[in-house]
Amino acid sequence: MTESTSYIEGYLEELRLVFGRANATIDAYYQDLGNLSAVLENLGSNLLSADSRVIGIAIDQLGSRLATTSLVRLISVARGFYRYLLNIGAINLSPLEGLEVPKAPLYFPEVLEIHEVEALLDVINLGTDYGVRDRAMLELAYGSGLRASEVIGANVDDLDLEEALARVRGKGDKFRIVPLTPLSVSMLRRYIYEGARSNLEGHSRSSALFYSSRSKRISRQALWQIVKKYALLAGIRTSIHPHTLRHSCATHMVAGGADIRSVQELLGHSSITTTQIYTHITPTRLLEVYRASHPRA
Repeated sequence: MTESTSYIEGYLEELRLVFGRANATIDAYYQDLGNLSAVLENLGSNLLSADSRVIGIAIDQLGSRLATTSLVRLISVARGFYRYLLNIGAINLSPLEGLEVPKAPLYFPEVLEIHEVEALLDVINLGTDYGVRDRAMLELAYGSGLRASEVIGANVDDLDLEEALARVRGKGDKFRIVPLTPLSVSMLRRYIYEGARSNLEGHSRSSALFYSSRSKRISRQALWQIVKKYALLAGIRTSIHPHTLRHSCATHMVAGGADIRSVQELLGHSSITTTQIYTHITPTRLLEVYRASHPRA
C-alpha cells in the first residue's frame, strides 16, 4: 500500500464513520481520488508531493476525458481530501488553493407531465401479482418522491398504513418519515394483504417489502426495467428511469404551490440548494405568482 493510498483510505473511513457517507458515495470518491492519483503518478508526482503547477496539469489532462460535471465533482472531492490532509498535519498547503474550477452546466432533470404519470400507472395490469406489486411500487416512488434505493430497500414494517406514513432509510443511513398518498395506501394494502406479496415472497420470509420473481428483494436493475417497460406500454417516448418519478413528484409539488423547505424535507435533501433545481423547472408557475404579486407586473 502506497502512502497516498493509506491517506485516501483514512479520509474515506472518516467520511464513513464520522459523517455517515453512503457506501456508493465512498466508492465514487475512491474512484475520483484514484483517477487523480494515477495521472499524478504518470507526471512523476503523487497526491502528497504535487504542487499547484503539477495538480493544474493533472486537472487539465483529466478535463480532456471527463464531462464538466464529473471534473467539477472530482475537484470537489480532491478539495475535501486536501482539507483532511491539512487537518491531520500531513501537508502545510493545499495544491488546489487558488485553482479556478470550471462551472458545471445547469442540470434540469427529466420530468413527466401529470397525465404521463397517470398513463404510466394506469397501463399496469392489476390482474397479476407482478402487476399489483409494480403498481404499489411505482405509486410509492411517485407519491412520496423516493429514490430508487429507498424503494427497493423498503421493509414491510417501515409502513404505517393506518396513519399513511412510511419510514425511509435515505443517504448516509439517515431516516425520515414521509406521507403516503391515498392511492399508495390503497395499492400497498392490496399488495400486502390480498396475496401478491406472500405469493412472491415464497419461502424466503424476509422483511423486504418488494420481491422479485426469485423471492428475493427486488434489485435496482429490475426496478429500472419495470419503469422502462411501462413507459413503453404507455407510449411515453421520453427516456425515463426510476428517479424520473422522484423528479416528477418534486416538480409537480412545487408547481402546485408547495414551499421549497417542505419539498426538501420530503425528498431528504441535506442541502436546500439541491431542492432548488425544481424551482427552475416550473417557470409557468413562477410567472403566474410574479404577475399576481408584483406591483408592476
